[in-house]
Amino acid sequence: MSDLIQTVDKPTDRCGYILDWILHRRDDEILQTTLVSYELTSDHFTMVCDLNFVSTMATTIVHLQKEFTLS
Repeated sequence: MSDLIQTVDKPTDRCGYILDWILHRRDDEILQTTLVSYELTSDHFTMVCDLNFVSTMATTIVHLQKEFTLS
């Protein structure tokens, strides 16, 4: 387990502590970027990561659109 690294280096809660972690193997190239958004959704900030991985399953793109009716 010593080959795991934690990439979050900024506070993830309003008290200034790092409570949320993103762990990955040092030699994996799956994690591209990590971002802590300082807009509060609770007492924790939102963490966003860009991942780089290849899926062997077929991909389907779905577009959703809400229809409005005027009365």
